[in-house]
This record gives sequence, structure tokens and C-alpha cells, in this order.
Amino acid sequence: RQLGFNLPGAVTVPAVPENVVVTPWTLARFQISCDASPNTTYYRFYYQRPIVDPVPVYAGYAADPLFVTESLTAGQEYLVYVSAVNDGAESELSAPVSAKTQQSAAA
Repeated sequence: RQLGFNLPGAVTVPAVPENVVVTPWTLARFQISCDASPNTTYYRFYYQRPIVDPVPVYAGYAADPLFVTESLTAGQEYLVYVSAVNDGAESELSAPVSAKTQQSAAA
């Protein structure tokens, strides 16, 4: 980048996803959503258990900024992150959002 212009052929990095919302579902799952990011082809979703996981763990991807995780550990606190991806680049991870999975299906 020079003088505020994009170089021809330069990769446009998607914007970091914002307004990440994590909703606990039954069976120790989360629904994760965020605002749509410009220049994005799909989104990657990550979770991290404080102290247990040294780095965020990849949970999956979706074309839309909406995802439901597989079952996680019930009653566990997690940090959740989202990144935006296109054909040439991946954004930084979003700010972490803390959420706790439900204790059981009846919770």
C-alpha cells in the first residue's frame, strides 16, 4: 500500500467480524452470530476454554455469519471468536466473547 491506494492485484483482507453474539443451546452447544463483514466469502468459528486450551480451537465454518457448534463440555466456560475469510486472506480474530454451556439438556 502506498499513498493510501491499493496496489493492483493486492489482496483485500476482510474486516474483523463485530458484534459477536453467543447463545447457549441445549446439549452443550452454542449458536454464534455476528454482523456481516465486507469482502467476506465465509466465516470461521473458534472456541477456547480458558487455562485448558492454549490457543483457540477451530469449530467450523459457514457462508453466513451464523453457526451452531457441535456438543462441547456441559457447564464449561468458553471464549468464542470469529474470523472472516475470502479467496486471498483471513481477518484477525474477533474480540473474544465469554459464554458458558448449559449443564444439561434440561437446564
